Amino acid sequence: MIDTFNNHEFVFENPFIFRDRYNAEEGYFKEKASAQQWSTNFVADVRVCQTYSGGFDRGGGAKSTVFRMVNNTVKSHVSLWGVGAYKKAHRHGPGIHVLIIRGHGYSLMWQEGKAMERVEWGPGSVFVPPEMWFHQHFNGSAEPVFFLAIGWGSDKPKAGGKAYIYKSVKEGGDQIEYEDEDPNIHEEFEERLRKAGAKCQMAYHPFCTNR
Repeated sequence: MIDTFNNHEFVFENPFIFRDRYNAEEGYFKEKASAQQWSTNFVADVRVCQTYSGGFDRGGGAKSTVFRMVNNTVKSHVSLWGVGAYKKAHRHGPGIHVLIIRGHGYSLMWQEGKAMERVEWGPGSVFVPPEMWFHQHFNGSAEPVFFLAIGWGSDKPKAGGKAYIYKSVKEGGDQIEYEDEDPNIHEEFEERLRKAGAKCQMAYHPFCTNR
């Protein structure tokens, strides 16, 4: 805001109140009952909040909870997925900060048509996939992974004004299905699991050897 308006008085002494977001209502900061699309103004402990199936169709047996907080433009969700699995590659707009809360693993990130970059992570790691970069998260350990993603939404339009669509790139979307990924990706994942003392649980994956 300071960079936008270059005026400290406007930012720090502005009397406007967003009454549609907070108007001193009783119980405003009381945690509401959880749901997959969770409308609440307070989360007591994000590390133990419940997660639900069906939030995102990104595979890997992942469960998630999407937070709808204070009618704001900042959006966030948590995601939990088990041992021996990873998510489908996808892309979205900029500014989504991924904070690893539990678990160890790695992510691959790349611009379409360019070389992949690897991000190793563990509890406390934070990384931000750049705009329009595909990225794919891998549980490379023998324990579940749990992360919080937070940022200014993921539904901003991409270049040219079109919306991101979470279906196969073959259908004009922004997600790579398992059968369309480079086979080396899954081979490397299984090798990582062997080193961690775990087994692949993705029998549904066309390249999985643990059937």
